[in-house]
Amino acid sequence: MQRFHDLRNWMAELPKPMRRMPLSSLILPGTHSSAAYQLDKARLTDRGDDLHRLDRFKWLPAVRHTLERSQLSQALNLVGQLETGIRQFDFCLSYNPKSELFYFSVNRIAFLPASAALKEIADFLATHRGEVVVIRVAGDPANGPRLPTELVEQFLDCVDNLFGPLLIPNALTLRQLTLERQCQLRQRVLFSWRGKAYHRPWLWRLTPLMTNNQSASVERKLQFTSLLLGKLGGVSKPREGYVIMSLALQHSADQDHAEQTHELHRRMYNELAAVPDEVWANFHVIEVDLADERFVRWVISLNYSLAGRMALRH
Repeated sequence: MQRFHDLRNWMAELPKPMRRMPLSSLILPGTHSSAAYQLDKARLTDRGDDLHRLDRFKWLPAVRHTLERSQLSQALNLVGQLETGIRQFDFCLSYNPKSELFYFSVNRIAFLPASAALKEIADFLATHRGEVVVIRVAGDPANGPRLPTELVEQFLDCVDNLFGPLLIPNALTLRQLTLERQCQLRQRVLFSWRGKAYHRPWLWRLTPLMTNNQSASVERKLQFTSLLLGKLGGVSKPREGYVIMSLALQHSADQDHAEQTHELHRRMYNELAAVPDEVWANFHVIEVDLADERFVRWVISLNYSLAGRMALRH
């Protein structure tokens, strides 16, 4: 695999023709459950906090440790993901009425205060002015009914205050966005809330096609996705919409299982290498658990390959 780019600035280093391509023509490397790299220990010890069900196992430390590690999806923190080149982030949102804070969570288990996580992304963008990110947030489905409107509005106010003019207006379409244009306009955050529509001029509603059956192999996911895309219009045709390939497999982020994780990645990349580049042209994002530099460089190489094929056709 080619080793090019400073991954912290890989978008800024793309050739001009690629920076002028519609953003919908690029494939972004993303992470699944992006905040799930550490549990919020302070909140885990807060009695009565219904976000943190692991408290019931506090008298069984070995069981609790195993359960804690099983919730983790990423080995890198958000800054590490950004510096490795990840440009699409997937979060689930919960609200803790006791602390009156929003958290990014999975299955009602909190990982990070939402405002602190988003500020890390905003700080990175302040010093890397050629980069664009996509942030997708949804309510944590384990919480049951949707968050009340007033809480969602409160969270969106926080997003507005953190990113302000960096937010990309939703009056545009994905085909109208380019890296060059968005950097010139200093609008470099595409923010999506998956849920009821709220009246914000920068709030995007991206409805992704996701293949996220964690028991399926990479090969079976690719077969299913190719079949589904074929039914929706053919895998060789450009598609409108926002299509995500989620390669979130059963795994453990625990360092004690490093050998198992290495074998998982080796098998995954072997299967991915057998897929024709044209199939990947249907996706706007490929997201994974345990994202690493090798994954990001593979996605960048896909973009170069697909851009080269597009240039030859024209």
